Amino acid sequence: GEYGRAQSHLDLLLDDALTAWDLALAALDASADTLDLGDFSARRGHSIREVLITIGEWPGGANLADRRAAAMAGDVQPPPQGMIDAEIDQRFGRADLARIRTAWQAARDSLEAWIPHAPAEAGLHVGSPLGVIPLGTLVSAGSVATYRALRDANITVDPELPRIALHALVDSVGAVCAQAEPGVDYRLAVLTPDLQVVTSARDGSWRTARPGPTVTTDSTPRMIGPTEVVLEITTGRRSPVTAVARREIEVVDVPGLLRIARGLSAAPDLPGGDGLRAAFAALDGVGSTASAITRGLRRIFPR
Repeated sequence: GEYGRAQSHLDLLLDDALTAWDLALAALDASADTLDLGDFSARRGHSIREVLITIGEWPGGANLADRRAAAMAGDVQPPPQGMIDAEIDQRFGRADLARIRTAWQAARDSLEAWIPHAPAEAGLHVGSPLGVIPLGTLVSAGSVATYRALRDANITVDPELPRIALHALVDSVGAVCAQAEPGVDYRLAVLTPDLQVVTSARDGSWRTARPGPTVTTDSTPRMIGPTEVVLEITTGRRSPVTAVARREIEVVDVPGLLRIARGLSAAPDLPGGDGLRAAFAALDGVGSTASAITRGLRRIFPR
């Protein structure tokens, strides 16, 4: 019956989500004099403008007011995201930086206006690209998309934004895996200098918490490394194999991480999900190769 941070730490979730928008707006303003919206972004086949209009509150988009109305009506059908994105591209495909900022500011202001209502509404379930999840979880997951858009546009971000995005991503992983194969335990810990967090999911419920006396990572599949490196891997900007080879990250219990990857297949549109699935699959290859080498060396140099 638990549903992650939207239940256990709603105040912190909301504070993080609002801070993420403030940091995003500050980053956009700081880059205004040098940003060329027509340049290619780090997202293959997309210009910087096309990347930046994927977030924010646009007329005709799947905005917070619409998701609130759906949640309160018990409507758990996900919005037709492909059609919505196509309409926004058609209507605002030539938006200038001022118009993009207006859309971002509108999203930030809608979130702030919702905060007084959040205690009563955050736990209501709604359809989303992550499956059927609480409205509060959906709001939090937006921080991941915001971070990704900024980095794909090669915009420098405040170090607090990656921490917020990573925390939201781990909680979203729990939300998705909670909807995956019944009877399977899904566990993931991410340990960085800025954030240590664990999510555990099973049979429709999940808990996201910091390690402590009652929550340990001793037997939990985990990724260890700098926050930015972990997020760069999830966005496909950095190779997990290279990161492991250079000892930029450490992974523990690759089979457990692969279990998470299979659980994430329940939500193909999870921001960062493609990167995590690819990372865990690649790490499985690294682990298999390392095991084969080790076995070969033991045959040559038996203990």
